[in-house]
Amino acid sequence: MARTLERRWEEKLRVRRDLVEEHERFLSEQPRGLTEGEREQIRRLASNVPALWHAESTTDADRKAILREVIERVEVDVEGESEWVAARIHWVGGGRSETRVRRPVQRMDQLSTWPAIRRRIEERLAEGVSAPRIAAELNAGGILTARGQPVTEGGVRAVTTREGLRPTRSADARSSPPLGPDEWLVGQLAARLRVTYGVIHQWIKAGRVGARQRDDRRWVVTADEATCRGLVAHRERRHRHRPGHETCRASARTPGKEAPDG
Repeated sequence: MARTLERRWEEKLRVRRDLVEEHERFLSEQPRGLTEGEREQIRRLASNVPALWHAESTTDADRKAILREVIERVEVDVEGESEWVAARIHWVGGGRSETRVRRPVQRMDQLSTWPAIRRRIEERLAEGVSAPRIAAELNAGGILTARGQPVTEGGVRAVTTREGLRPTRSADARSSPPLGPDEWLVGQLAARLRVTYGVIHQWIKAGRVGARQRDDRRWVVTADEATCRGLVAHRERRHRHRPGHETCRASARTPGKEAPDG
């Protein structure tokens, strides 16, 4: 009887020991709970992250390291071929943020606002509004190009050509004040020198030619014969084009018969 009781007792002790060891292994595999002091320390560190991010001593590499610690993954969905991209940020800890950002695209007809842009350009051209003024109106309305830049006169003209839109001349344009000696509208000078409108505006911006903007927002360029020859020579030197560009002559301009300024 005594041996039987002793054997049973030893079996109970062995079962208890196995259970205790299993429980200890389970506890060792579980994450340790944070103390209140540790929680407070984490809260203080979290409040310092914005200051750390914006500190002058923080490098781009440091910021990337911070992002790797707090972001689990990022999901990006492009909205068709448009300029808009939807992004979802999954944060470590289970949080999620969603945002919508603009990306550069190749062509204006890829923009989500393209139908409205084209309709606006077509309507204003039909009303006889000049390309510079249309560009200014689009910019005032917050319209950007495919690459996120302000709309230029050249951009409006490119749309006009590509879409087959026909500008008309308004009464104001037909009755515009005459040009002075050695003065040219951008379209006239571009045609005479066989360059694009954009090149003329680059020369204006660089101060290579004098220019003024009329009340109708059209640019008037001052360029005599010597200036025209110098501009052509400069462009040929830069781009190694073949010589033979036609120079401008004031005598070739007849008052009241201005070449279209587009």
